[in-house]
Amino acid sequence: MQHSFDASPKAQSVVVAAAAEGGRPGGGRGVEQQCDLVRDVQSCESAKRAWYTASDDWYWASHASYSYSSTTTYDTVWLGNYTGPLSTFCDGVPRASGPAPTTTTLGQIYVNSIPPAFPSPSPTCTFDYRGCELVVESYRSWYATSHPATVDPPLPPLCEWGPNECIIPAGEQHCRLDAGEVKLIFWPQSKDPSQLCANNAVPKTPAPTPTTPVIAISDNYTFTSPSVYLSFKQLQGLPCYKTWHSAIVPVPSTAISSLVFGQTSPIERTTSVNWADMNSPVPLSAYQAQQSCWDNWLGVRGTAAGGDGCSTVYDDYLPWLALPTEPAYFTAVDPLFANCSDLFWRKYVFDPPYYLTPVGELLPPSLTAAKTSSATTDGVSAQQQQQPSATLTVPVKTTTIAPLRSGAAGPIATVGTQTVSADPRHPHNVVIGGATMVPGQVSAIGTTPIVVRTGAVVIGDKTIALPPAADTTARPVATVGGVEIAEDDEGNFV
Repeated sequence: MQHSFDASPKAQSVVVAAAAEGGRPGGGRGVEQQCDLVRDVQSCESAKRAWYTASDDWYWASHASYSYSSTTTYDTVWLGNYTGPLSTFCDGVPRASGPAPTTTTLGQIYVNSIPPAFPSPSPTCTFDYRGCELVVESYRSWYATSHPATVDPPLPPLCEWGPNECIIPAGEQHCRLDAGEVKLIFWPQSKDPSQLCANNAVPKTPAPTPTTPVIAISDNYTFTSPSVYLSFKQLQGLPCYKTWHSAIVPVPSTAISSLVFGQTSPIERTTSVNWADMNSPVPLSAYQAQQSCWDNWLGVRGTAAGGDGCSTVYDDYLPWLALPTEPAYFTAVDPLFANCSDLFWRKYVFDPPYYLTPVGELLPPSLTAAKTSSATTDGVSAQQQQQPSATLTVPVKTTTIAPLRSGAAGPIATVGTQTVSADPRHPHNVVIGGATMVPGQVSAIGTTPIVVRTGAVVIGDKTIALPPAADTTARPVATVGGVEIAEDDEGNFV
């Protein structure tokens, strides 16, 4: 049985008391005004509830005609026919360039019947903000005291959920968030492949803080290291379920966690993100922590499905994310989050696909180097940072060298006196002055910006393709006494 708020003297006294506690006038004409506001809110709520009930009855009634819509789902199937080059490091794990060999097949088609539109227009009345505030305070006061079981509780005020009102008192618990897709924007790190064999346990450490902050600007948004960024195409939340489009939330690198999947207990656990794992070469332990590797999670690469159990590492590492629940991180999206004591995600972990985007991948193909002396703190909004003090466009002589053959090492360009070389063991990396740069990293030689992309490097206004990976598979050259003798890519017999 449904009940709406009434305007009885008892209800009005609760409303007036709530107003008085808030420091607002509650006597004389002020009391009458408060009651008028409450009655207006109740009248509008009554009209809206009646319309919602009638439209719901209409939806479930029988109609002479319907329109239809369909939704198609697709399944991913393992092919296992990769024939490209493989490379190995000290850990002996085969690594391939590009994504794992899978294909998409038709799954299910769901057809939905849609009844004709409800003929009656929705009520056009609106809620007065102060009147809604009083009704919400009265509702909360009712639940803050005990009542006999025979007394029907009041219904939650409709106006509380209106995005234009969005009444959220300080200390609000369980503010919700919901997003269908998230893009994680991060700052890649260079790493030495020999670290794969340094020890068995890769340390879980946050991204290192550079001595001088790195600043990148994309679509008028300033990204500042070492913060990482959550980019939402659409974000919904708060008790009133407001909607924000193209929301970007800067958070500390330590605030992001990922899920580790496995075959044995615990089959799922949360761990802090190891940012070094985001860059190639990805350790096998991290790569096999993906859900797609395991039969008990119905993974496409599980052995029961004909997969390889993720025994070969491809360039498709995509960990599941556990997003932060600290309300303070989201005040840049809406100041009302400051009134939330905690928040939760409707789906705390987002289903793939995810997008792990190095900052460098966001930048335009033609760049200028930025010079700044500003400092930053991990997790501080990039919009609060000092803008670059100058943008330099002084040209530095850049010489492009003829393309290299597959897997060849050597220089691909010179910038001033510095040489940019291809990494023969990693087709997407380049080496500058002995330091390796991975896809997405941003650097500069003098005033010439350098961005490494997948399969190419952008130097100033020039894009240079990188040579494909070398096939490091040992090649048989002879068989002696039943033992096969092979030659590796460096000319050694193994």
